[in-house]
Parts: sequence; C-alpha cells; structure tokens
Amino acid sequence: MGRVALRFGLAALVILVSAPLVASSAREIAIRSGVSETVVGVGLLAITTSLPELIASFAALRIGAYDLAVGNLFGSNAANMAMLLFVDLAYGSGSVLEAVSPAQAVAGVGAIVMMALAIAAIVHGSETRIWRLEPDAVVLLLAYIALFLAVARAA
Repeated sequence: MGRVALRFGLAALVILVSAPLVASSAREIAIRSGVSETVVGVGLLAITTSLPELIASFAALRIGAYDLAVGNLFGSNAANMAMLLFVDLAYGSGSVLEAVSPAQAVAGVGAIVMMALAIAAIVHGSETRIWRLEPDAVVLLLAYIALFLAVARAA
C-alpha cells in the first residue's frame, strides 16, 4: 500500500507542478494564434487536462470496473464545478464569474446539457450499437461539437 501511495503522491506532484505551465502555455497559444482564450480553454486545454481521466477510465474498463470508469468521469466534472468556489475565493476582485466572457456561460450551459444527456443515457440504457458506438455516445459527441462551435461563435 505504501508503494502505491508514493506513486500516487508523485503523480499528483507532477500535476501540481505542470498545471501552471499548461495554463500559461495555453494562454500564449491563444495570444499568438489570435484565437480567444475561451476557445483555447474549452477546446485545447479542456481536452488536454481531461486526458488523465480518460486514461484512468480506460484502465478501469480493462479491469472490468465499469462503475469506476463512469464514476471517474462524473466525479471529475463534479469536482471541477466545485472548484469554482475556491477559484472565486482566490480571485481578489469580486466574483470571478463576473470577470469572464459571455462565451463561458455558453460553455457552462453546454457542460450541464452534456451531463444531463449522459445521465439520461445511463437511466435509459441502450442495446443498439452503430460501429461499436451506442447512439447515446454519438449524441454526446455531436453535442460536444455543437458546444464547441457555439463557444467559438460567442467568443
């Protein structure tokens, strides 16, 4: 158990050290490319920072821990939403949500809609597959693409 805890702690430390570098790199990409920070954040940064959750969920699927895989994704999203409290507390000039662009509202509503679609897929269930994908997964992918385009348009 101690060895596993050490490996977990080292991985967490790598994330803590690299996170500010990833954020500043994403900002620099937005500035140099002329793309809004919101689009880079919702597109590039969100996908990049979600890769650990994706890999952990794939690993859980490989060992047959399906609830762990899905719980990881839902838990990650819930934790990200809860972090808004701490970000707001750390922001010194009032509410951080007042300082962001309206495109962030589009991204937030889109994230809520996607979570609702995923929960509906779990409740409903599906036995039909299209190219190894369930229709619910296709709907989520299309919703993500529509969300990204809406954010890009609002930015």
